[in-house]
Amino acid sequence: MKFAIRPLKLPMDYSRIAELFNSIYFDVNTGDDLENADKHIPLEDNLRTDEYGNITGFCRIRVVAVNENDNVIGFAQAWLAPWFKGGKLSSHVIVDSRFYSHGIGKALYLHLENWARSKNASSIQTELKDHLPYALPFVKELGFAVRKHNRYSSLTMEHVRDEPFKHIFPTFKGQGIQFHTLKDEREKADFDMGKLYELYKTTYTDIPGEEAPQYTYEEWKKKVEQTDPELIIVACDQDRYVGISHLQFRQRGNYLWHEYTGVDRSFRRRNIALALKLLSVEKARQLGAERLITSNSILNEPMINLNNKLGYTRIPGHYVIEKCLTLR
Repeated sequence: MKFAIRPLKLPMDYSRIAELFNSIYFDVNTGDDLENADKHIPLEDNLRTDEYGNITGFCRIRVVAVNENDNVIGFAQAWLAPWFKGGKLSSHVIVDSRFYSHGIGKALYLHLENWARSKNASSIQTELKDHLPYALPFVKELGFAVRKHNRYSSLTMEHVRDEPFKHIFPTFKGQGIQFHTLKDEREKADFDMGKLYELYKTTYTDIPGEEAPQYTYEEWKKKVEQTDPELIIVACDQDRYVGISHLQFRQRGNYLWHEYTGVDRSFRRRNIALALKLLSVEKARQLGAERLITSNSILNEPMINLNNKLGYTRIPGHYVIEKCLTLR
């Protein structure tokens, strides 16, 4: 079939791009959501070069693939944010499933790659759904390498298996472990957000396949402040934070998303992670959510096994793929 790649026509393309995002991601977006988000993103590139010769700062490209009638059948974007590791771009490529196997995805990827090279980027990273039969051959053909494989799991409320584990909560009293929400913690005079970030930072690097925290303190703090404090549950040993479960309620999709779960290494094997998961299920019930959804590295077998015990079932996940760019 014939198709072309063109820049976005805004605001006309917003609604169709939202439909494409909704076809592969759990979040439900509207064109208005995308337009409002754009208001907080710079219009112009602002790039610098760090001491290692890598680009830093901000840049972005967005294009669509269209058929002969200028109907949008694919979308692609690549960007560098100020907090990214120098030279490493992220991207999205989405093709309407009705038009798979026509070379549209490949053309969009190559378009982004050429743009990235023009910016002297060192690599470009994206996500690819793992249930598609052509996923890994596609990665190999375009010269990408798989950096991570994230498994997604879903727990519908009618399939929760939490009754066999509720007996664990009385055992925490003897251990001195208490569970509070972030709302409770913020009401304390000596509350220190930095201590909570330290727990996040140290537990994140313990995740199999992870080497450094995903967010800096300021980025993490902003993300936390955008979350209902009742949906962040912490495990405390007196004044020490030893476990955290960060949840987000996605109202449009009516599900609870596990943003993060972590337990201090010295407090593991004491059922704290299980307790945090059980409390998360209770939050879902209180909100009337239809299900909980979580994502884990395929290497994180302990957390996957814990989810399975509670009734989670596997749903399509994604590969994180990356291509190193040799500058011409």
